[in-house]
Amino acid sequence: METIDQIRLKPATMSLLSQKWVDWLNDIEVVRFSNQRNQMHTLDSQREFLTRKLNDPSSKLFGIFFACAHIGMVELGNINPERDSAEVRYLIGEKTLWGKGIASFVVKKMVEMSRELQTIKLLEAGADTRNTGSIKVLLKNGFQPAHEKDDIQWFRKVI
Repeated sequence: METIDQIRLKPATMSLLSQKWVDWLNDIEVVRFSNQRNQMHTLDSQREFLTRKLNDPSSKLFGIFFACAHIGMVELGNINPERDSAEVRYLIGEKTLWGKGIASFVVKKMVEMSRELQTIKLLEAGADTRNTGSIKVLLKNGFQPAHEKDDIQWFRKVI
C-alpha cells in the first residue's frame, strides 16, 4: 500500500504546534466523535496542551506524518505502571487521507511500541459508538470490546 509506506511517527515537540493542527480541532467533521468537539481551540490552548503532554511521564505523544506533512496525532496516554496499562488515542486531521488505512497502521505501531516498552501489558481505547471507522480500526488491530459507558465503546488488547 503506497500511502502506508509514506507514514512516519515522530515524537512530539513544540515544533508541531501549528494553525493547521488547531484548524483540525475546530473542524466539526474531524472531531464529530471526539470530546474535543465541544471546545474552541487556539494556538495558545494547543501550546498549553502540548506543554502538559511533553512534561507528562504518563504520555507519549507523536505526530503522524505523510510524505513529510503533519496529518495527525497519536498518543499512548494514561500510562499506568501499577496496572501495566495505557490508552491509545489518535486523530487523522487531514480528511483527504481518511479511509486509506492510516489509522489502522498507526494503532498497529502503538501496539508494537507497547510490546517494545515491556511495561505495558494492556492497551485500552475508546470509540464513540457511532464511530464505525474507529471501531473497525480497533477490531482490525485485535482489540476486544470490553464495556460501554456514556456512548463510548471501550476496547482492550492484552499485549
